Amino acid sequence: PSAPQPAPMGASASRELELAQGQVKRLSSEMQRLTASLQARESKLSDIQREASEMRKYKEQLSMARRELDSASADLRAARRAAHDLPGVSAELQTAKGAAATESRRVAELQAELQASRDELEETVGKLKYAEQEQRSLARKIGTNAMTEEQKQLAAAQDEAAVVSAQLVSEANSILAGLEPHAPHPVFGRLLHDYGHKRLYSASPTTLWAGTTMWHKQRAFRAARAELIARAKARSGVCGWPGAICVVETVPSTVSTESAGQAGGEVAPTGMIVDGQHRLGAAHVLAAQGKLSGLLGQILVEVYPPMEEKSVRELFTEINRMEPVTLVDLPEEQGGAGAEEESIITAAAEQLCERFPAMFKPSTSCRPPHLNVDVLRNEMHKAGLVQRLGMHTGDELVTWLENVNQDLASLPASSWEGEDGQPRFSAAVLSKASREGFYLGLGLSWLDKAPLGPQPAAEAHGEGGTAAPGAQLEARGEAAPMQDDQVDAPAAAPAKTRGRAKKEVG
Repeated sequence: PSAPQPAPMGASASRELELAQGQVKRLSSEMQRLTASLQARESKLSDIQREASEMRKYKEQLSMARRELDSASADLRAARRAAHDLPGVSAELQTAKGAAATESRRVAELQAELQASRDELEETVGKLKYAEQEQRSLARKIGTNAMTEEQKQLAAAQDEAAVVSAQLVSEANSILAGLEPHAPHPVFGRLLHDYGHKRLYSASPTTLWAGTTMWHKQRAFRAARAELIARAKARSGVCGWPGAICVVETVPSTVSTESAGQAGGEVAPTGMIVDGQHRLGAAHVLAAQGKLSGLLGQILVEVYPPMEEKSVRELFTEINRMEPVTLVDLPEEQGGAGAEEESIITAAAEQLCERFPAMFKPSTSCRPPHLNVDVLRNEMHKAGLVQRLGMHTGDELVTWLENVNQDLASLPASSWEGEDGQPRFSAAVLSKASREGFYLGLGLSWLDKAPLGPQPAAEAHGEGGTAAPGAQLEARGEAAPMQDDQVDAPAAAPAKTRGRAKKEVG
């Protein structure tokens, strides 16, 4: 038999392709089945994961609830114990409240004691300052050259005590201020406005008086003038104090710094009065009389930062060129008296005031036959009396003034009549001048009769070695003083002296 013939190559390949296609179909079907099964499992796994996450949350919440339960149980047990101990706790609470109230009362008592001590300190310092200020300011005007060594030491001790006293007042107020929120300045009080170049405060006048020093070139303090202002203010219908007190802050001195250092604290700030000392003195007088109440218990203060002495002098001059201030008290470069001249005329005027107290009045507008000591100082300065007489001491000038006074006393009654023959003064005025033996207040034209310079000894001095006024006072009619109703207006001055002075004081 013949051998079978092999299938054609194309047929074989077709069968293999069919077999492969069938296998691919089976595999695709299986893949689809597996994919569907996997998706189902993934979905079930996702559900399981969500359930597991929720279970974890529930477990955490359960743990938190257990902790809260444990805490609540502990609180409950503590509350049961507290309820058991409640009577004792209530007693302790009442005791604590009582102790707090006692402590609060004690704090209030201590604060009241501190305030009382502060007030007592201010009062003591204020009284001491008022008692000494006139003598101290006059001593500065007279100058150290006229003092003994003992007087110089006393003056230095008083200056040091004044600084320390002001510092103590400031420190006492600083301690009290530390107990209050938004505390005011310990001396200047409540800040009203800061202008940059100066600050404006509302202060207690008694604190300001006790807690500051006086500028050493300040015009002489006169207690009589302060008392005159106090009496006028007590009767016045105008509320409060006029104007503002002018203060320049001071850099703490060595004395005050050491004092604060020993006390263990910082140096409290203070200042020096440049203008307004007599108003503060009047406030002190009213406080001592129990009349410093209401709006008088506050006064405006303008405070300048620390400045050099030259600037203080300029400030003082600016202030007083706008007010009727005596020329003699201005700085020398502004037309005031030099140190030597001021010493001579101040010493002489004060000696006359002491010898004839009934003839000197605190008012600068006093009527004849009286004089005001500062008006006399000013008129002697404007007349250039010290230079014209060549005086070197206050005693020399006093002797000359007494000689002039004696010369005036020896005038006949007709010398006090006017050109019309009528009396220039009332009988009461002339009677008092005669009774007291003081005629210098019956006009000031005698100032113009002094010689124009030091005279030869034979011509200018009498037996006592002092310039004799007789030769200069021959023209008695010209020396006749003011009318009775005039108020110590300055006598006509030589053009070169009085005219210049008037221009300089504005």
